[in-house]
Amino acid sequence: MAIIYFPEMASIKQALLPTLDRLHAAIADDLDVQAIAQCWINAFSQFAQAGDADGLSNLFIDDAFWRDMLAITWNFRTFYGKERIQKFLVDRLAQANISSVEINVASVELQRPFPDLAWVQSFFKFEMPFGYASGIVRLVPTAAGDWKT
Repeated sequence: MAIIYFPEMASIKQALLPTLDRLHAAIADDLDVQAIAQCWINAFSQFAQAGDADGLSNLFIDDAFWRDMLAITWNFRTFYGKERIQKFLVDRLAQANISSVEINVASVELQRPFPDLAWVQSFFKFEMPFGYASGIVRLVPTAAGDWKT
């Protein structure tokens, strides 16, 4: 049995669920999940293709996770917290040359496992110089009314 150590994860003392109460947010009855997911994917695409790490990191809540599985770092890496994600993006985004970001519209759905926990989930794909990659995003509502991961 091999034990894999992820030093990035050692600093996480407690990761809290993004409950609606904690986010000071609510889910509208007439929620358009397709529009929410497409809006986020469009912003992701714009910032990623421009190499704009600051803009891209603003699509994340403060205690978000980014899991890179061989796409950008060519390794299995997990980054926790907006600050660490932003540093990762500053270091790697420009060299990633992300392009052709496309949402998988059939995958977009609202998931609500508990009354106070909900997110919009979507799969997407994108191109990089070495080939195709895919991603999954889970978007939660914020107090300001926008949706972030």
